[in-house]
Amino acid sequence: MKRFFSSSINFPTAILEGKEKEHCIKVLRTQLGEQVEIVDGQGSLFVGELGESDKHTAIIRHLSKVNQYTDCPLITIACCIPKNASRWEFFLEKATEIGVKKIIPLIAKRSEKSNIRHDRNEQILISALKQSGHLYLPELEAPQKLNDFIKSVKDTTVVKFIAHCDEQHKEFLGHQYKKGEEALILIGPEGDFTPEEIKLALSHHFKPVSLGASRLRVETAGIVAAGMINWVNFEK
Repeated sequence: MKRFFSSSINFPTAILEGKEKEHCIKVLRTQLGEQVEIVDGQGSLFVGELGESDKHTAIIRHLSKVNQYTDCPLITIACCIPKNASRWEFFLEKATEIGVKKIIPLIAKRSEKSNIRHDRNEQILISALKQSGHLYLPELEAPQKLNDFIKSVKDTTVVKFIAHCDEQHKEFLGHQYKKGEEALILIGPEGDFTPEEIKLALSHHFKPVSLGASRLRVETAGIVAAGMINWVNFEK
């Protein structure tokens, strides 16, 4: 069954707008009365049927809820923005497929890029959400300066990690993370965090961790970190 995302649900109807409406009507040529699935990005899955549509919107009527997840993903990835936009977009897609709660773009001292295309990035997240079968859309925050972000994290219920390449003792993330914990992990820029940034993170109770023996690209490190935590939570 065709699946679409809607942030405008007024039960028992939903409104498809923008690219979701275009995808429904023009790309997939959904027919009047055809049954479709609707996800709200907040853990709910609905089934309804296509009603009327116009230039800007399509109405999905007779919604019924068929599933709801109560367990939100436990992973927040705070990742420095790679200089190559396609690599950042690849990370967004794969992190969403794995299942993350939040993505925070960071700007560190060695970062070569400080902005993202938020609207385009949101569409990538939505597309990956529908493809993967997940029901939670990751929250994408605005870019933040690394030092300010480190100082702002006050939630003591979240276990905090920093993955870096500095030659100091680090435990493997897969061993440090414990099943069921809500986790936040910092991923550095090309060239890694500076010693001062690592020191600041450690002083704010971020635990240094290793992602393995290889030196990973920014987007690969973010994907590997999310995958490790996801694996621990699904391990029997």
